[in-house]
Amino acid sequence: MFNQFFITGILVSMPSSLSHQNNYLIYLKVKKPYDEYDPAHNYVKLPVLLWPGLARRISDEAVVGSILEVKGRLLNKAEDMNTIILKAESCQVLDYDLQQLMKKKK
Repeated sequence: MFNQFFITGILVSMPSSLSHQNNYLIYLKVKKPYDEYDPAHNYVKLPVLLWPGLARRISDEAVVGSILEVKGRLLNKAEDMNTIILKAESCQVLDYDLQQLMKKKK
C-alpha cells in the first residue's frame, strides 16, 4: 500500500504544541468531493501533525485563512483521537503564488 497524500486546504488554526509529543497540530478546512444540501457543511476539518520545523515555518509565513499544500502520510493515532490523522512531511503556503497568478490574469 502506498501511504502518501497530497492535499490543499485552508488553514483553520495556527500550530499548537502537543504537550506529550514533539509534534504540533493544525487543522485544514478541505472541500468534500460531494455537495450536501447545506453549503455550510460542504467542508471537513482535517487534523494535520507537523514536526517543529514545519510548524515554525507555517507560523512565520501563514495566517489563519491561508491556503496550504501539504504532502505527507496517514497515521493512525488511536490512543489519542480514535481517528486517522495526517502526518505532514512538507508544506507550502500558496497565498503568494496565487496572488501572482491573479495579477497575471488581469
